[in-house]
Formats: sequence, C-alpha cells, structure tokens
Amino acid sequence: MAALTKAVGLDDRFTPDTREEVLAIGDRYLILTDGVWREMTDARLLALASTGTGTTTGTGTAEDVARNLVTTALAAGGTDNATAVVIGRPNPAAGRG
Repeated sequence: MAALTKAVGLDDRFTPDTREEVLAIGDRYLILTDGVWREMTDARLLALASTGTGTTTGTGTAEDVARNLVTTALAAGGTDNATAVVIGRPNPAAGRG
C-alpha cells in the first residue's frame, strides 16, 4: 500500500504528484485519514476493501466499503478523525454499481 505524504495547503508553491491509472473491473483506491489506517494493518485494510460487505465481486458498493472501514476503525478504539473515500470500477455482473 502506498501512503499519501504531501500536505495540501502548507505552502503556496505546492505541486501535487499526479499519474493516470486504468482501473480494471473490481479495482479500488482507498483514501483514508490516519484515524482509519492507524487502527488496522495493511492486510486488514485490504481484506475489508475486497471481501465481505463491499466485495468487488459481490453486492457491496464503494459506499459500503467506506462505511465498513470507518466503523471498523472506530470499533478498534480509534479516536482521531476517521474518514474513508473509496473510488473504484464496479463489477457490472454484481448487479450494483
């Protein structure tokens, strides 16, 4: 997992790193505050993003995954801002998108 390490708004000369990616069906990007990612391992984040509620091949949506990530972080004792944004390309065979 890669971490976003540049801060926005600290310097007027800030230039974000950008890149283009092609998302395959089922791919997801997670944008998480430290209130989420500090409360679990990368393996746990991956599991929550790709299995159970919010599965890339089942009936879950990106919204389901985001909600599950925040709920899990808070249940683990998180006290910091817990925010999750999930961006992905849904599987049309799953029937939801």
